Amino acid sequence: MRSRLMIFFMLLLGYASAQDQGLFTGEITNFTGDQLVVLSLYGDNVEVLDTIEVQKGSFSYDPGVAVSHGIIRFSAGKKHYVDLIHDGNPVLFTTDYYDLVVGMRIEKSEENRAWYHYRKSMESFERRLSVLGNALAYYPDDDPFYAVLQDEYLTILESKEHFVKELLQGSTASWAGFLSKSELLPLLSENLNPKEQRAWMRDHFFDNIDFHDERILYSDIIPAKIPAYLKLYANRTLSREALEKEYIKGVDHIMEFAGGKNDEVEEMVINTLVKGFQQLDFQEVLTHIVNAYVLKSSCVDEARKAVLEQRIEGFDKMAVGKTIPPFSISTTTGETLTNACTASYRLVMFWASWCPHCLEEMPSIIESLNRVDRERIEVILVSVDEVKSEWENAMKGHPQWWKESCDLKGWNGTMANDFYIYATPTMLLLDKEGKILSKPLNVKQLSLALQQEGLWVQ
Repeated sequence: MRSRLMIFFMLLLGYASAQDQGLFTGEITNFTGDQLVVLSLYGDNVEVLDTIEVQKGSFSYDPGVAVSHGIIRFSAGKKHYVDLIHDGNPVLFTTDYYDLVVGMRIEKSEENRAWYHYRKSMESFERRLSVLGNALAYYPDDDPFYAVLQDEYLTILESKEHFVKELLQGSTASWAGFLSKSELLPLLSENLNPKEQRAWMRDHFFDNIDFHDERILYSDIIPAKIPAYLKLYANRTLSREALEKEYIKGVDHIMEFAGGKNDEVEEMVINTLVKGFQQLDFQEVLTHIVNAYVLKSSCVDEARKAVLEQRIEGFDKMAVGKTIPPFSISTTTGETLTNACTASYRLVMFWASWCPHCLEEMPSIIESLNRVDRERIEVILVSVDEVKSEWENAMKGHPQWWKESCDLKGWNGTMANDFYIYATPTMLLLDKEGKILSKPLNVKQLSLALQQEGLWVQ
């Protein structure tokens, strides 16, 4: 009887343990942290789903039925994340923190096994071609070893092209097939000169992407492909005005591919273009997008059109060289901040505790600002959080000389609305009178702007 009870309890414990296992179960060797941030992708909108505990590199997570199938990202910090296909089936994997793609071993999930076979194969091809390419550049072409290297390079290149051709001929019914094919560029003909290759690629860049397929929404394909395509129109020798005209051609070509296929996909493409050219500060391109596509698009409802028109209006009002609108906010210390400024400069940064890019960039932002002359610049962080405890926890590591404010109204906060803030992080470097000197997009641009104004002292 006692042995039967023991067996019963062992089975019960085994059942409970199985229930504790999430849909995603993984182990990241060499990861010393105790938490991962779980994100879902919808174009360039990254939604934080959860923060999960990690014990000695191991974790388990179940996204639940409310999370759409697509890419789930487990983030361990800046540039350290694992993307996995969520198709409703269990995923069991191990990988290495220092080489997350090559170190990936999918033990359960045919979709992810096939996808990572593609990703690891492509990375292997690129690594070997890069090494051999550097070696070929080092050896003179009359060296006997040059011919050996060249033969090896061409052999690997041929293997890569064969691998790509097989993928392009394969089915896109599975998530793995769809993602792999969508990421691939069409193969160029060897008979084209560089100018012809550029023109051909402009016409065929999106050949492998099906804009009818709504699965594209739940990945980062659109925000990755559109900037890559627009590089085909970039030309440093052109004036800004001429470059904007080239980009307008690129926008029109993108919409030829993406327009009229799927309303939600078309709207994501338009939003990606608007956001990208807002960051580049190209007013003419933005005006063209709104007039040619936003106002005429059936996929964008009237409310959304009004929002996009407002964004364009705000972009013009908050452009470099313009003066910020009046504001009055209270800080965590009870100080009231207004347009009146005693310092020579101000840096205003809009952020949020739930913004993964903010959290990833913050250590580098702190490092950059630790080098400034604090008597000459005032740093103001305005949070668009809505939960006080989350905001307070997230700012614990911030320098005490920074001035922090949050009205807990999210995107509807007074300052966020008046400053036309639609994304985080958003940074504005101002002079004493409130004129916008720079709108850095990242830490590198922030550091450069601070140096140009002579604010770095260390």
